[in-house]
Amino acid sequence: TASRIGQFVLELPESSWMLLDALLVAIGLAIGQRLVGTVSTGAMVEHVETWKAHLVFVGSFMLAGMVFGLYERETFWSRSRILTRTLLTAVAAVVLAYAVIYVLLYSVISRRMVCWGVGFHFVVGTSVRTWTWWLVHRVRRAVLVVGSSELFDSFRRAQDQDHLAEYRLVGFATPGETSASHEREPHSLGSAASLESLCEEHHVTDIVVGTDASRDASVMSRMVNCLHGGLRVTNE
Repeated sequence: TASRIGQFVLELPESSWMLLDALLVAIGLAIGQRLVGTVSTGAMVEHVETWKAHLVFVGSFMLAGMVFGLYERETFWSRSRILTRTLLTAVAAVVLAYAVIYVLLYSVISRRMVCWGVGFHFVVGTSVRTWTWWLVHRVRRAVLVVGSSELFDSFRRAQDQDHLAEYRLVGFATPGETSASHEREPHSLGSAASLESLCEEHHVTDIVVGTDASRDASVMSRMVNCLHGGLRVTNE
């Protein structure tokens, strides 16, 4: 069950995590306002309106999260990456939000209210992402080998010797045109020319590139697309 949930989480779009952050920030600010209230200021400067404060902070968090890669799928493979990117997002979002409120809106906002919003997002958001990290690591990572059948067979032998237990070998794709002999092999998935569709069809999480395939410019350009899609790419 945990592995199925982990696979489901990996397939969630970035917008789902952006919506989660928006909700956490809004809830945190609402709690802070309820407990702290508004600050009293002089006649020259007014406290920022509630809806403006929510809009500015939510927008700042989403923008900072995109800048620091908080919503990328690879974030969930490492707890340190989760903590670092969440912290950087929070710091950058606060700086940006304060700049907008104080400079553009010429208003003020309660620091304790901001602390509640940022703290609630950091604690709950980090906890949710850490739980997601645990679920994701219950998923057996699906590996696609781009290279020769001999390279793929070496991975199979390693699994027979009780190595690489956390991986599931999907098959191999040849860097060039698929020969007739390769097509008859049971684990052959065809040519790497359709690499993106193969990864999507077989729910691939990791790609291992053979030495010969790494010299092929067309194959490496497809690897870049896979990296942007959140897949891990390593050489043999």
